[in-house]
Formats: sequence, structure tokens, C-alpha cells
Amino acid sequence: MATRNKTGDVLNLEEQALLRRTKCATLTADQFQEFIHAVNRHCLDPFSNQIHAVTRNTNVGTREAPKWEKRLTVQTGIDGFRLIADRTGVYAGNDDAACTYDDKSGLVSATGVVYKVVGGQRCAFAATARWTEYHPGQKQGRMWTKMPHVMLAKCAEALALRKAFPAELSGLYTNEEMQQADRDTLPTTEPQKPKASAPSQDARTKTLTWVAQKRSGYGHTTDHEAFLQRVVTTLYPGSTDLPVEKWRVVFATLSAGKVFDWATGERIPEPARAALAYTGENE
Repeated sequence: MATRNKTGDVLNLEEQALLRRTKCATLTADQFQEFIHAVNRHCLDPFSNQIHAVTRNTNVGTREAPKWEKRLTVQTGIDGFRLIADRTGVYAGNDDAACTYDDKSGLVSATGVVYKVVGGQRCAFAATARWTEYHPGQKQGRMWTKMPHVMLAKCAEALALRKAFPAELSGLYTNEEMQQADRDTLPTTEPQKPKASAPSQDARTKTLTWVAQKRSGYGHTTDHEAFLQRVVTTLYPGSTDLPVEKWRVVFATLSAGKVFDWATGERIPEPARAALAYTGENE
């Protein structure tokens, strides 16, 4: 059990230096002092893993202009919470968590209840943890898959303990509560309208070059862009950026001849196409 020395600190200077070199080597000087303050405040031993310093990338900017910083979170296990509550002398136990389920027997929530002696009376403090808010996802959630009730119940109990003992537990979080902070986050920028891929642009450029050469051979030396756009609109109404496969269809259709008028880009009606005499232009 962690104890305080004559100066009121949990760790002496040598122990603090060792902690700085080992478990807290990646912290900034300010973050380390913040962690030492938490160690002394809660009287927990970091060398026994009763309390942890965890840094996470946090966006302190906006979604449009993200700015990432390493922010410190002080964490402990549920046993650390129970120990802190027990030291107050007014912690009066807890009940097993009560769980709720959806219509497919999937875990939805867990409600924890802890007791505290207030004015000589044993008073209940309840809190509910919801699966959607605390489940860290498949990547980090191996224990959540193996023991979902236990993990969600720990979160509910931690919430209830913090509600019952705010002076002792404010600003301190259990490991189970904070696992959700490591799951995949939303994009830091607004979704953008999909743009045509490079291969698609290449296919369009090649088709336009071929069209320009073909039309120039028939004496039509201008408006190649407009001609191609009319063909595309006819074949694929409402489409703007075509994938490579559709550009191949455009090219094949034009190559077949007698489908579009090389002067206007208008589709040649079927009867006129069938009766069209060989001139070479609409071959």
C-alpha cells in the first residue's frame, strides 16, 4: 500500500527520478509534475501499477483545421477507485451491476450502485454505462469480447463511485472507462465529394485526343470538348465523372461509327442509320 513520507509525498526524490526515467520517460516536464500531483493527491503507487500516466493524441483545433497535441490522462484500475473510496471511512459497499439487453440479447447497458454513509444513513448512488459509449471496438476490445458484462460493469461502478466521492475521484478515470478513447475516431475533416481518379482522367484525355483527330479528318476542327460532352450525356444522362470502364464504352461506341453525327455529336436515329449511304464520315 502506498504511504506518504515526512514531506507528505508518496515518492521521495530518488523514486521520482526513477519513475521519470522509466514509466514516464515520454512525458513533458509539466505532464510529469501533473502526474506526481495526482499520485500524491490519491496516494497511489505507480510502481505497483495502481495509477498510470497515459498520453493520447487530442485534436485541439477544429475538424476543418486539426491541430494535434499529446494530452495527459491519469488512470487507475477499479480496485484503485475502491481503495480511495474505502479510505474515506464512509464507503458502504456496492451491488452487482444490473444489465439491460436488446431484442437480440445484445448487451445495452449496465447500472452500478454504490453506497456511502451520509449523516448516519446508508445512501445509494447509481450510474449507468452504455455499451455504445464505452465499447472500444474490435481492435482494442479483446477483453470486452471475452467478458463484456465485467468490463461494462466496471465502467458503471466507476461512474457511481465518482458520483458518490467527487472530491476524492474527480479528474481520475479507470482504464476501462478510457479504452473507448483509443478506438477509431471520426475523420478530422468534412467528407469531400469524390473526385475522378487519375486513370479515369487519363481515359477521358485519350478519348478526347482521338475524337479531335477523327473529327479533324472530316473537316470539323473545333468544339471537340462540346462534341464529346454531348456523346457522354446521351450515353450516360446525369453522369459527370465516368469511371474507366464507361470511357471504354464511349470509345467503342464512337469507333463503331454510324451512331453519332461527327459534326454535331447528335445520335443518328436507327432508321436513318440503317439507310445511311457509305460516305466515310460516319463510318
